[in-house]
Amino acid sequence: MNKENERRKDKRVKIEKVDADYKLVDFNFWAESRSKGTNLLKDISAGGMSFSTSDVLPENSLMSLNLTLGDMVKVNDVYGRIVRIRDLGNDHHEIGINFSWWDNDDDKKSLVKILDAQSD
Repeated sequence: MNKENERRKDKRVKIEKVDADYKLVDFNFWAESRSKGTNLLKDISAGGMSFSTSDVLPENSLMSLNLTLGDMVKVNDVYGRIVRIRDLGNDHHEIGINFSWWDNDDDKKSLVKILDAQSD
C-alpha cells in the first residue's frame, strides 16, 4: 500500500509474546465484559492496535486495556474505542482499537520506545 492510501498516523508493528487483558467500559455498569489472552495481538502502534478474540464486542465501545510486552514492559489502563470489527470465521473476530487516552504518559513513552526498536 502506498503512503497516500495509508490512513494511519502511527506505524504499526507486530510484537510477539504479548499478554493482554481488557474490559468493556460502561459508565453505568463498569465492567460488562472481561477477557484475557496471550499472543492474540495482530499489530500495535502508539495510536492503536488490533487483536483477535472470540468475544462478541460492540463497535464504538470504550475499552480499558492492560498489556505486558515482552518480559518486562507493562502498559496499564490505556483506554481506546473499538473502531473496526472484522469476522475471521470460526467464531473469531479481529478488533481494531484507537487509543483514546493513557492513565500514565510514561507507559505510552515506553510503548513508543519498544515500537521504535522493533521497527529497526
